[in-house]
Order: sequence, then C-alpha cells, then structure tokens
Amino acid sequence: MNPPNLFHFATSEPAQNAFLGWLLAWADSRWKNLDPDLHRLGVRFVSALLALHDKKLLMNGSLTVRVERQVSRADIAAEINNAIIIAIADKTVTCSHQGNYLESLGIKYPNREVLPVYLTTGDQAPYTDAQCPPLLRAQLIALLHEDERLLSRNAVLSDFCMFLEQRETDVQAWRYQPVVNWTRQYTPWIGFFQRLQTEFVDLEWKYVPNAHGGFIGAWWNRRSWDRSQGAQLYLQISQGPLQFRVSGLQHCDNGITICQEAALQLRRMGWAHKLEIEKNRLHQGETMVIAQIERDFWIVVRPDGLIDLSRTLDNLRLAARILESVSTREVSPPSSQLVLASAEAILK
Repeated sequence: MNPPNLFHFATSEPAQNAFLGWLLAWADSRWKNLDPDLHRLGVRFVSALLALHDKKLLMNGSLTVRVERQVSRADIAAEINNAIIIAIADKTVTCSHQGNYLESLGIKYPNREVLPVYLTTGDQAPYTDAQCPPLLRAQLIALLHEDERLLSRNAVLSDFCMFLEQRETDVQAWRYQPVVNWTRQYTPWIGFFQRLQTEFVDLEWKYVPNAHGGFIGAWWNRRSWDRSQGAQLYLQISQGPLQFRVSGLQHCDNGITICQEAALQLRRMGWAHKLEIEKNRLHQGETMVIAQIERDFWIVVRPDGLIDLSRTLDNLRLAARILESVSTREVSPPSSQLVLASAEAILK
C-alpha cells in the first residue's frame, strides 16, 4: 500500500506550475548554502531547459533566478542572470501549447533573450505542432533521479517523481498486463500506439470524443483512392477493432455502392491471407468504416495472456498491404464487374 501522495490531490496544471517554479527558484545562488543538493538540482533543471536551445548556463560565480507565473500567456517565466527569459508552456495532458507569446514577453522584458520551452508530463502524438522545443516526462524523471539521496529525503521531490513514474507505468501497462485487462483502459493504448509509431512513421493518435464516452484512436497508411472525389483510404484502430476506412466520399451520390465494392475486395483478400475481415454496415458520412478486423483477430495473445508483439505487428503490416492492394478508382468509376475482376487478379 502506497502512502498518500501530494500530487494525487494536486493534479492540475497550476499545481505542476507551482512545483516547477519552486524547483527553478532553488537554482538561485542565494539558497546554495541552505540546501546545497536542492540548489544543484535547480541548477541542473535550468541547464536542461537551456540545452533545449543548445545553450549552456554561464554562472560566473553566481546565478540569479527570478520566477513568475502566468506572464503574457506563458505558464512560467524564469529570468536567468537578468539576460535570458525561459518561457515555459506547461501541460499535464495531451494538448500542446498554442499561441505566440514571445512578442509580448519581449515587451515586458526588454533587452532579454526569450527562450520558449514546451514542458509536458502527459502524452501526445506527434509533438510537431508544439511551437517550441519539448521537455518530456521521461526527461524530467531522469533529471530527478540524478541525485537519489536528495530524492529520498525530500518529500516534495519524491512525491512528484513517484506521481510521474506512476503515469509512465500506466502508459506502459500494455507490456506487462494481459491484453484483456489493458484494452479496457485509455493509458495502455497510448503506450501501445507510441510503440507502433516506431514501426509506422505516419501513425498519429489522439483521444476522440463521442456520445459513448470517447476512445483513444490511431490512424495511418493513408493513400489516395478515388481521384474524382479526392477520397483516401486509411487504417484506424478504435481502441479495439482494426478498421479499413475511407474519407472524402460524403458528397458522392454512389458512395455507399463504391464502399461496398471495396469491402468485397477486402474480404476476398482477407480470405486469401487467412485474416478475418468483416464487412461493416455502411453509413454515409465524412468518414466511413468499409470493413474491420475485431481485436481478438489482429492482436495476437501469448499463452500467458500478454501481447505477442511480433505476430501482432505482422498482422498490422499485412492489413496495410491488403489496403494498398485495393484498386485505385479513376475519374470514370469502374463497374462492379471490373472491380471484382481486379480483386480476383490480386488474389491470383
């Protein structure tokens, strides 16, 4: 049984802002004799933030750090040696910081170099929409562990580190929990999708809200399909089934018929590869599920109940090849007979 943790109660971004501001403030040389270990950790934190911009901390015998919160849309602004402003956008969930606050900070702190940093203890994919260099949860955990003695004796540091480590454990649960357990939760899917990103470079994921409570979804392997409509085919995992989907046919009069023909191709190719692809009930919309493979048929489970990652990846790669084999539609839509003939040719 774990003792009460401060950050299990203080889970908001303002609470995290307070911790980060507190740690930055300890980097000021005024406190180096009060708690030398905590001061050194604060200095290493400042150095890590500067390193994101390929800059080194120049102390010249002393270091002055002045910290403010909620300044010109920055969550934290740390003034370093009256010369540099480290402007931190601090997030606890899967949402990157938006908005340009550098100009307003430059006005508030004239003659200072403003360095923006995106710090997140949550998860998102990808980080390419962040407008500044990111410092991620794993990096923060590693920083806190650089002085194990300090970590063990300082309750605030220890609680924060254990809180972050629990988040990391929850995300990585797909590795050590039976599939039947982790697939009912959000966080293991995040960790699983992060692993898939190392195999499929175009894979993206996020939380998708809906009337049933939402899900963590991932999609990848987009390819042009119907040139006349600008339609695309792609794969999506909706926290369970692996779906073959199409986008861009919502204004097409015969969109349902077109998708039915594609579903037949997919099922035929699935039969040939012993992959159980089911036809889906079609509903005209911005995106449509043409066909899908239920979770139990694409996630391979070992005898101990854990995921067999290698064989699961083989199934995902096979699904991608099958999707890529679906006949590309031309401006002049082919007849059903031509579509079926194409599917037969692929199977041969």
